[in-house]
Amino acid sequence: MQYGEELKKVQACELEILADVIRVCNENNIEYFVFGGTALGAVRHGGFIPWDDDIDIGMTRDNYERFLAIAPSKLKDDLFLQHYTTEPNAPTYFAKVRKNNTRFVEYYFRKIKMHHGVFIDIFPHDQVPDDPKLRRRLFRRTFILNQLYIAKSVVETSTPQKGLRGFLGKSLRFILHCLLKPIPKKWLYQLLDKEVQKYNKRPQASSLCYVPGTRVVIEPEVLFPLKQAKFESLVVNVPNLCEKYLTCYYGDFWRLPPVEKRVGHRPYILEL
Repeated sequence: MQYGEELKKVQACELEILADVIRVCNENNIEYFVFGGTALGAVRHGGFIPWDDDIDIGMTRDNYERFLAIAPSKLKDDLFLQHYTTEPNAPTYFAKVRKNNTRFVEYYFRKIKMHHGVFIDIFPHDQVPDDPKLRRRLFRRTFILNQLYIAKSVVETSTPQKGLRGFLGKSLRFILHCLLKPIPKKWLYQLLDKEVQKYNKRPQASSLCYVPGTRVVIEPEVLFPLKQAKFESLVVNVPNLCEKYLTCYYGDFWRLPPVEKRVGHRPYILEL
């Protein structure tokens, strides 16, 4: 079976997960929004970007913590909330909701013993300082801490690499992984978590972003109040000024990328 056929099944499975996450959020007054490629898909395609195979949800820190607390008991029985607190082997700082009895094994994480079901990602969005120097410093520190946190669980690089560059990349990651073995993962998580949340509730930090990763900062007036948009058969929350947000993220987001770049995150192993 070609991945084009499998992709439709993956998207249908992710849509089921998203529907239940939205149900839990609506029933418990938890505010969420789609962002990144999912927001782009909602605006430009009315659903998935045709070649995309993931869904990204954002939540402010307070909403995210509430979701982590209640989701394990509120999600359908065939779904699993994967986070450091529910599965210590999970290598990412953010959370995922996975579907039981499926496998979507990412190459990067293929050697980790954990739940590898089809998933959607849920990212906490925290406040970042308005001062550019403080913001850059925060991004540098959290980037380094996040790489250390991932390297604690992951031995190899994120994608297969060849040649001298690939060899050096694998070697450095392996050395870093070995050096981190004596360090408790819980300590690394707490260190990263503390730094990520450093500017929450501070008046000089009004904008939001997923601090360890995307670094695409969303101003409060761009994000709130949330609006709704069609996403396949569902209605989802999107940023208030979604087109402005997408322009900051992608530039001319209406322009389709070249055909050769229309690819998703094809899994290393897929079982549906």
